[in-house]
Amino acid sequence: MIGDLTRDPDGAAARHRWISELGLWYDEPTDAEDWMATAGPIASQVEANFNQACVSLARHLHDVGVIESTVGRRVPVIVHELEYYEGIARRTEAANPSVLADDFTAWVRNG
Repeated sequence: MIGDLTRDPDGAAARHRWISELGLWYDEPTDAEDWMATAGPIASQVEANFNQACVSLARHLHDVGVIESTVGRRVPVIVHELEYYEGIARRTEAANPSVLADDFTAWVRNG
């Protein structure tokens, strides 16, 4: 897949293939009711798969030492969106070795 991204710098083709391989590709409905009934649940599944891929990638980069060798020390990978909530804390914990992201997750949980 990495090679695909170099031929398609914006990643649109790779993203389309990935979502299609998951069996989740859809065309955007024009009617709002159709979106809520059909596309909304599928979009949620795409988002969940993307979040899991981000967590798995971050964990792998930690496990093979890429982050530490690049940055010079262990640093947490924060897996987030525009807002912070419990799901963000759980994903961030899963993406990092034990206790590495504790300061961040405590901040999320205790505001």
